[in-house]
Amino acid sequence: MLLSRPGGIPAPVARSLLDHADEISMLEFIGLSPGVVRQAKLLLSVTGLPEDFSFSTLSLGSSGPEVAYLEEKLTALTYRPSRVDRVFDARTRHAVVAFQKWEGLSRDGVVD
Repeated sequence: MLLSRPGGIPAPVARSLLDHADEISMLEFIGLSPGVVRQAKLLLSVTGLPEDFSFSTLSLGSSGPEVAYLEEKLTALTYRPSRVDRVFDARTRHAVVAFQKWEGLSRDGVVD
């Protein structure tokens, strides 16, 4: 059993879902908002995370391997933040906002 806030899945819960995704064969959601349900399903579908992946907040000006991973995934989902350059610039933010809109999440352009 994992508990979550109505506004989103906290980082420790997200980490647990990612760490145990291959062991989870069934999900039951009780009283969750559709956005949280979508987040949980998305987390369980993620594969290939770098071993040192963490859940720091990414926003304009961020850079490094986490941003590269984000850009690769956004490109794979056809949000196309342009080339993968490891820099969270305006193009990356635009792709994040588009993803957030499609998934029914808060559209702030911040990945947290």
